[in-house]
Amino acid sequence: MIDAKADVAELRIAGRRIKVLKETLPRAMVPALNRVGQQVKTRASRKVRETYDIKAKEINQRVTLRRSTKDSMITDLRWRGGNLPIIKFRTNPNKPRDPMKPPPKVLRASVKRSGMKPVPGAFVTKVGRGEHLGVFKRAGRRRLPIREVMGPAVPVMVNNPEIIDDLETFARDTLDRRLDHEMTRQLKKEGFE
Repeated sequence: MIDAKADVAELRIAGRRIKVLKETLPRAMVPALNRVGQQVKTRASRKVRETYDIKAKEINQRVTLRRSTKDSMITDLRWRGGNLPIIKFRTNPNKPRDPMKPPPKVLRASVKRSGMKPVPGAFVTKVGRGEHLGVFKRAGRRRLPIREVMGPAVPVMVNNPEIIDDLETFARDTLDRRLDHEMTRQLKKEGFE
């Protein structure tokens, strides 16, 4: 003999659980996506600095993180900006020379962490009213004009194949963990253990 009352009660409980899961998933997804976005931003800065000789400040001020909302479940990270002046990387010397001291033989710079490389004909100086500090080279044999020596842009550094592959894997793994954590937290609020 089949007890129909017990089956109906179990179906109601299962239906309630499905309804709670349906309502809980969007509420769990938003904080999970936002946390993953922040963690990917931090990891991207760390990974770029492992490959390139640049400070975190230079990377972090060129990134925009658009957070997820309940209406738009998208977390968007964008790096912007053009090529960075080589002075933002490691250079030696890194300030204008003292006129009382002899000039260095050659300016050396390190864009990637592979070591300092010579930049023949380059020098460090301040130009313009705002006294912009940079590494410059003469455009020809004459004293002027001079042009600033530039390095890669932040978006180019982040799009390095090794860095982007690592970030994609990290984002997927972190989202799985964060979503599981947020679902458990939301379900506890609803009274499910």
